[in-house]
Amino acid sequence: MAEEARTRAGRTRSGEPRFDVVGFGALNMDHLYAVPHLIQDGGVEVLASTVQPGGSAANTIYGLAKLGLRCGFVGVVGDDDAGKAILQSFKRAGVDTGGILVRPAVETGQTICITAGQAQKAIYIIPGANSSLSSEDVDVSYLSDAGHVHLSSFVGESAFAQQLRAVERLPAQVGVSLALDAVYARRGLDGLSALIERCTLLIANADELQELTGRDLRASARACLDTGCEIVVATFGSGRALPGGTAASMIVARPPTGRRRGAVEHVVPAVKTHDGAVVDTTGAGDAFATGFLFGLLEGRTLPVCGALGHTAAGFCLAEMGARAGLPNRQDLLTRFNDKFRLLFAQEAG
Repeated sequence: MAEEARTRAGRTRSGEPRFDVVGFGALNMDHLYAVPHLIQDGGVEVLASTVQPGGSAANTIYGLAKLGLRCGFVGVVGDDDAGKAILQSFKRAGVDTGGILVRPAVETGQTICITAGQAQKAIYIIPGANSSLSSEDVDVSYLSDAGHVHLSSFVGESAFAQQLRAVERLPAQVGVSLALDAVYARRGLDGLSALIERCTLLIANADELQELTGRDLRASARACLDTGCEIVVATFGSGRALPGGTAASMIVARPPTGRRRGAVEHVVPAVKTHDGAVVDTTGAGDAFATGFLFGLLEGRTLPVCGALGHTAAGFCLAEMGARAGLPNRQDLLTRFNDKFRLLFAQEAG
């Protein structure tokens, strides 16, 4: 049930694990380029560029640490400048790096991300050290010493197998969330069922959720619930028209009765949470996951979790890259209260 999912995910104080959340996914150095439009052949001016630590789960864990949660991470980097920069970025944010292996003589993973406004993006992945992940590299006891484990994708079968192996060995009281992306959506529901059935929470943009199952949006969400997931969140980017207005996200959860079929649905309105120009959408989904998980671990209702995710994503849009704009706890709650206080008056603060 959704209420049971929140209780399980939020046991971090009563059970006294070492961490509130531990992330487990690829660690990359992101090379970001903003261009006027994407092209297939020819040349175009680069309007802005930056190089920053990245990785979907890594961005979310960085954001949660900035909000004051006790965080760690499991992954692998190379013994190079990029790997050192990733570790230093985590340490500055207060993320424990004891679960990250430094692999000698291997290059850290890299991505090339080219964006053109809010609608167009191309990401090219060089897995590097991420592909070398083995069972000896993953300390399941480290992951188990958390109230919640947050996953994101790896490219390649070996690392995916180690992720699946570790999740299968987690204690039942540890909550699990998965940030679905195109890499894992292409595996299909059958290929991901062993992960999804263990998930407290699945977060995906609407297109990737539909790609996962080959069904329409609501049928896709319900298929994931039938597989075993507790809560499915579909995000809509700049918004999608639904009955009753424009929505930023839709949350579908198991009903309070705990029936395997049927669902409770919540819609988060597309309130404008960023007032300036949109600088870059890179990492907005990871920021949404930051806000949603923050709310879940704080015991908030699912609509408020969605609104917190939407609010956190708004901060991300103000800066280039996935991490530069992420808020601290006070800033997140202040903007949430300002933007959503009329909808969630009893849960402000």
